[in-house]
Amino acid sequence: MQDLQEIKLSKEQKSYKKIFSLNEIQRCLKINKEDTKEIKLYKKILLFYATTGIRATEIYQLKQNNTDLFVIGGKGNKNRQICYIEYL
Repeated sequence: MQDLQEIKLSKEQKSYKKIFSLNEIQRCLKINKEDTKEIKLYKKILLFYATTGIRATEIYQLKQNNTDLFVIGGKGNKNRQICYIEYL
C-alpha cells in the first residue's frame, strides 16, 4: 500500500475565459443597411471565424476546394476541410 505522501493529486482546474454563444456573436455582428462596405466586410470575416473555428493565421492558407468546402494546410503538413455558410 502506498503512503499518502506518494499519491499525486490532480492539479486544480484552471479558470476558463468567458466565451460567447453563436447567437450572441451573430446578434453583435448582424449586418445592417447602415453599415459601410468596410464594416460589412469585417463583420463577415468575424462571422466566418466564429462559425468555422478557423484560426486567424489560417485565413491566409485557405484554398477553395469546391462550393461547400475550404481546405487549410494544418500542423504537420496535414490538410483539413472546413464547411462554411454560403453567404459568408
